[in-house]
Amino acid sequence: GPAPPGAATGDVGRVSAASRAATAEGRWSPRRGRHRWRPYVGVGVGAYALNAEGRAVSGTFVEKALDNIAAGVAASVGAEVLLVPNLSLGMQARYDLLSGFRFASLRAGASYVFRTRTGA
Repeated sequence: GPAPPGAATGDVGRVSAASRAATAEGRWSPRRGRHRWRPYVGVGVGAYALNAEGRAVSGTFVEKALDNIAAGVAASVGAEVLLVPNLSLGMQARYDLLSGFRFASLRAGASYVFRTRTGA
């Protein structure tokens, strides 16, 4: 809403934020080989970085408060369904527990696996 009477107002311009995340995850599935349905659980470790930039916040405590690097762990559960020999659909529920952030996500996607033939 509008600022109260007598309040100082101003335009702070644009503040942009860029984030990067990297996670290494290991998965275990009770089904091995070429089953059409393959459930799995996973655990991993990762890092997350957030960088805020803007003329109005440059060099201030606001920029320092927004900039963050965090490390932590992640857990996931999901399943893949093999449609044809090299194409699968998958869905995953995941929770990331980082030193500065905690968030849950639900992902869905498709994978195509390129295979090389070994032997004759």
